[in-house]
Amino acid sequence: MYKTIVVATDGSQIADKAVEHAVALAKALGAALTAVLVTEPFEAVAFTENLSVLNPADYKKRCDAHADGILSKVCDRAKAVGVDCNAVHQDDHWPYAGVIKVAEEANADLIVMGSHGRRGLEGLILGSQAAKLLTHTKIPTLVVR
Repeated sequence: MYKTIVVATDGSQIADKAVEHAVALAKALGAALTAVLVTEPFEAVAFTENLSVLNPADYKKRCDAHADGILSKVCDRAKAVGVDCNAVHQDDHWPYAGVIKVAEEANADLIVMGSHGRRGLEGLILGSQAAKLLTHTKIPTLVVR
């Protein structure tokens, strides 16, 4: 049924539940797994005097180290149960868009991601990356709460 599954993670407990589901599903189906973590690209910002400035190279190095730490845990978890795993650190202004880009490039059959399940005013103000992903992709998506 599914041959390539993409799981979105940010290292949170909610994302960890999605990773757990994605790994188990990939194992059960014999599917390959791609773990993706999306970070914001560097933005040049004007600062007033006496503030330190992070340069683009340092920002990228920090983002890469953060992503590598999280993604390596996902792939180690997958490999421990015999699932092939590929790790992708994607930069994008919007996490949902970065996940979709990676899923399309991987020819994914399924996207798995966690959701806080925010509703009402909180959901309106904070928005939901899961809801945005669902409305912007044609790839089947499993949302884990």
